[in-house]
Amino acid sequence: MFKRTILLIFLAIIVFTQTTLASEGTTGAQFLTWGIGARASGMGEAFCAVADDATAIHFNPAGLGFLRKPAFVGMHSDLYADLDAATGMSHSFLGYTQPVGENTFGLGLNYLNTGEHTLTNEKGDITGSCDIYDLSAILSLAHPFSDNLSVGINLKYIYSDYYAFKGRAYAGSFGLLYKTPLKGLNLGAAIENIGSKIYYKDDWQADELPANVKIGAAYNFPLGDKARILLAIDLNQPLYDDFIDYNTGAELGLFKLLSLRVGYFDKGAGWKDYTYGFGANYKGFNLDFANVPGGDLGRNNRISLGIRF
Repeated sequence: MFKRTILLIFLAIIVFTQTTLASEGTTGAQFLTWGIGARASGMGEAFCAVADDATAIHFNPAGLGFLRKPAFVGMHSDLYADLDAATGMSHSFLGYTQPVGENTFGLGLNYLNTGEHTLTNEKGDITGSCDIYDLSAILSLAHPFSDNLSVGINLKYIYSDYYAFKGRAYAGSFGLLYKTPLKGLNLGAAIENIGSKIYYKDDWQADELPANVKIGAAYNFPLGDKARILLAIDLNQPLYDDFIDYNTGAELGLFKLLSLRVGYFDKGAGWKDYTYGFGANYKGFNLDFANVPGGDLGRNNRISLGIRF
């Protein structure tokens, strides 16, 4: 009965957000939609129903409820290698989770730096330089209501510095993660980035945040005695666009030491591509690599380090 009540509340929130927010238009702070962590990235960012490490802070905060030991993740990506020497564009994420009693708290920092930009006057003379960046600070809380069901929330402070224009916003996310009676099969759902507009100067210079509703499924099963396979899929409905995009991914684990990953996504508007990656695991340490598409400017590499204490 309790699980049914939680599900009905979640469905009511989805209906409310879709009817009050959904309309095609421009959204700001797009870095909030970028995947983080090389493991999830290698799987096409299909991680809503996986969410079994510190990147759950980003993908589905409910996953934190099943993390009963402290965990850390750090990711860095130098964007567009061909341009990096000129601009220093990069994307980084830090996340830490800490169980406290029956709950698990998480802290995250998502940072996108588009590098150093030259400033000129009306005559074209160089007058200086500046860095342009976006960041979000994230506070997460998750509670497992049973061995099979966890609920989590995020609170985000978002800041953009575009030199002459500086924007701030506040947002929240809400997630569910359910471990079904079929061993290895998880179902997940999340509502993301529901909050204020990001205001740069006044009401006329403000953008909606990239609010999104997503559902996911993941199935983890053994392949003999020394291997396992994880399959995952996410469906996303951006609330300010009229298309549904999807992410799919797979992970092959070998000897509990190595992992190979592939993924594919379709983000609508003709943007669809593949991802791949691999990882090594040893005594609670995970080192992961992923190669992901970056649009017309080429592909990007992501590297992350995970620790389970």
